[in-house]
Amino acid sequence: MTVVEDQVNLWPEGSLIDHVINVTPDFFEWQQEIVAGVSGQLVGIDLYPSGPEEVFILSVNKGTAWQTDENDFSARIETTGTNRYNLDSPAYIDLSEANIRLSAGDTFIIGLTGTGEGSNFQYGMNVTHYDLVRPGRYAEPGLYIPGRLFLDAYQFDQPGDYMLQGGLDLAFRTYMLVPEPTTLALFDIKPGSSPNSVNLKSKGVLPVAVLSTDEFDVQDIDLTSLMFGDPLLIDNGGTAVSPLRSSLEDVSGDGLLDLTLKFSTRDLVEFGALGSNTIEGLLTGELLDGTPFEGMDSIRIVPPNGSNANSLQSSAIPEPTTCGLALAALCLAMSRRRAH
Repeated sequence: MTVVEDQVNLWPEGSLIDHVINVTPDFFEWQQEIVAGVSGQLVGIDLYPSGPEEVFILSVNKGTAWQTDENDFSARIETTGTNRYNLDSPAYIDLSEANIRLSAGDTFIIGLTGTGEGSNFQYGMNVTHYDLVRPGRYAEPGLYIPGRLFLDAYQFDQPGDYMLQGGLDLAFRTYMLVPEPTTLALFDIKPGSSPNSVNLKSKGVLPVAVLSTDEFDVQDIDLTSLMFGDPLLIDNGGTAVSPLRSSLEDVSGDGLLDLTLKFSTRDLVEFGALGSNTIEGLLTGELLDGTPFEGMDSIRIVPPNGSNANSLQSSAIPEPTTCGLALAALCLAMSRRRAH
């Protein structure tokens, strides 16, 4: 897992910086709507208080402004010595323990409520804004299009004259914890076999192997995370299956230990992880450090299209040659009986 900077709303180079000060903090609350740009866990926010001493209640909640449910995060925040124009010393809010998980496109809010404490019993936050009356004097439109800033019921994201407080958004940065890029592993279905034929009526197991390389050690795999199935079926309601058992052995003959896995064919069929039209199998899992990995290999279903051709044969029906010999012997016996 890695932390990335997600949404940023700061001043473009050369623009003036202004701030908002709530002089009656007991009565008003700011709420800034933000739209997540990536999927992951929201773990931190940078805000830019405008005064030397700020004390306020910060809340974070999934959804649009003025939700009535309990906030996902709420804490009393104190900042000291912050310079109004110093962008190098933001107030960082650690949200890692709040477990706020978002998908790209989800809306969440940052809420700010005064406490009546701090410098002159007021609190202020730096904001970005644009001024249609005096274009070019302040930040231009488009800094953070998805966002909307509210002061109670009044919406400040509307274009307008700066003196009328139009076109405002809080200055902020947000940070998300996202999975590492998926690692591709060398994966072999039915090692030593080509093509990889699978009979869906089998009551046995399907062997597969994950191969070690100089860059990928299968002993780093979290065995409890492994799942296997046809990716198209899994995406359409099927359920991937975990292995029955595993072992370490050198499958490829390169001197490195590989991971062999055995999957129940019956389970793969019953859970919809393999079907008559399957042409690929996908193994997914994680390393012990949480890094995701996957491997894919081809599959040939036999009989084709789930045919039952093999089941039509019966050992009770003699082969043609056997039938001919038996009939000849019967005829000979009958002729000898008549002769007597």
